[in-house]
Amino acid sequence: MYGGCLSSEDLAEQFFDVNLPDLAGTWTGAGEWFPPPIDLERLGVSGTLVKLQLTLDENGDITDATVDDGEVPVGLFTGVTGTVSNFEPDLVEFSFSNNYTGGLIGNFANLKYVYFFTHDDTDMPFAHGVLEQGASTLPNAISSDLVGTWSGFGFDFNDATGAAERFNLTNVNISMDEGLSITGTDADGNSLSGYLNLQDGEHGYFDGGVMVGDMMTFNYIKYGFLSPDKTTIGFMYWPESAYYEGVWSVVLLTKQPG
Repeated sequence: MYGGCLSSEDLAEQFFDVNLPDLAGTWTGAGEWFPPPIDLERLGVSGTLVKLQLTLDENGDITDATVDDGEVPVGLFTGVTGTVSNFEPDLVEFSFSNNYTGGLIGNFANLKYVYFFTHDDTDMPFAHGVLEQGASTLPNAISSDLVGTWSGFGFDFNDATGAAERFNLTNVNISMDEGLSITGTDADGNSLSGYLNLQDGEHGYFDGGVMVGDMMTFNYIKYGFLSPDKTTIGFMYWPESAYYEGVWSVVLLTKQPG
């Protein structure tokens, strides 16, 4: 995966950056599940909105993962385990025994929320979602829950090079202005202008798009969710020009007071 598999010595050296025992416990939230088999025809097509729940042990490994579609809970990784393959500040990556890979991003200095993502070796998605430690409910959101000023960080991923680069994203303003509009600046000072659509209130699921900078580069916003307590949002996005090129980003933002 991004950063490669580390030896036990390397993991020990990085341990001060990520306290894996802090991940131990049950994480619950809304997510989107793409039941296999998945092919290129489904890339960008909606999966099934579910309650997603992960259980991690003190090694940071995923020991159980389930999805619940509102009717009958469905095993997500039945008989499959997820083992930590790499970790660094605010990013833990996994290798699953079914050949999928995935990861969590979260503020490991004050860990309560994570964005979970997975894909296989052909870059097909399997599950995404925003999870809250110790939560048990879905967000049950309305559009105004997205209104406010949000700050946080994200990672840029490049499947071709295996690079994962962290960036900060502050003062992202979402307002009710003929819908949900986005304004603000990114970490490089580029202006942001875009929109969001709350597609499913029960799951706090949204999508949209954002223009970045003077060149007005368009980025798709996909797989967006509110946390169960509605104080954190997470989503993936990628440039329109690189939709099928393995260049993508994951973002996790927290609502600021006021």
